[in-house]
Amino acid sequence: MAQDDSTVRSRFLTWECSAGTRRLAACDKAGWAACAARTTPSAARGFFARSQAGWGGIATALALWVVISAGPALGHGDTHAMIVAVTQELQQRPRDPDLYYRRAELYRRHGDFDHAWTDLETAQKFGTNMPILDLSRGLLLSDVKWPSSAKIYLDRFLAREPKHVPGLAARARVQLQLTNRDAAARDFTLAILHSENPQPELYIERAQALGAEDAAGMKAALQGLDEGLKRLGPIITLQLHAIDLELRLNQTNAAVARLDGIIAQSPRKETWCARKGEILQAAGRGMEAKAAYSEALTHLAKLPPARRNAPAIRELETRIQAAMTALSPSGAKP
Repeated sequence: MAQDDSTVRSRFLTWECSAGTRRLAACDKAGWAACAARTTPSAARGFFARSQAGWGGIATALALWVVISAGPALGHGDTHAMIVAVTQELQQRPRDPDLYYRRAELYRRHGDFDHAWTDLETAQKFGTNMPILDLSRGLLLSDVKWPSSAKIYLDRFLAREPKHVPGLAARARVQLQLTNRDAAARDFTLAILHSENPQPELYIERAQALGAEDAAGMKAALQGLDEGLKRLGPIITLQLHAIDLELRLNQTNAAVARLDGIIAQSPRKETWCARKGEILQAAGRGMEAKAAYSEALTHLAKLPPARRNAPAIRELETRIQAAMTALSPSGAKP
């Protein structure tokens, strides 16, 4: 049966070394269980596997920011090969904390949270000063949906590295898991401020945190997206999210104007013209909608036959024709 963080209340995990014995303590902010269990690593191994049975493994995109060796996202096969390679290195350097950290991140990305946690603990044992391990623990606990626990480690990491962009973004996502939307928006803002080249996703996620509820939040979200567009340029994903917010705020003219800018810049205009028609039709502006649909059909007619016969294009054309028929007073095809 799946568990969430409310089920375990605000427990967090700490490993402690005492008289050669490791202890897994389940602690609570309110102090209801200062020490709930004493166990050995072998008994604790499988803890995440059992807990995760109902959660599912989530390898976050943030893993790409922390794993040593940057590059494109890897499949499970590639990750397994990298785990094998690091394991072979560990045979030569069995006390190297960086290798354990690297393998822990690979295990986490692979969804093997038990081995990831064990490697983080081994890295802690051999490493004298590795605050990055708190970040990894926070990411791992976020992956298995223990946001209160994850936040404790991320808070500790960010107390030492307050301008660490992946750490700030990680805590923002944890705050969203905890439904602390204002706190999430603040962390996303800090991540943006401390980024030399912020990713568009940071602006989008901040907008989603701000614009989830009332009109004031949606206006703040829209302002934040416009800040991103000013800084990063006319990125389509930012503009589409801005259009959605403008429509939610009943700012149809602003949404259409923004869409006109996209149409002007796009080499392929048929989809955007169709979207413009849908927006105008929903606003009850039938004549303008028909004009936008007609423009979309004009652009479709100019496509080479091979492209025009593609299933997606044929579906778009059918949808446009149906919309224009619905707008026709007689119900006849235009």
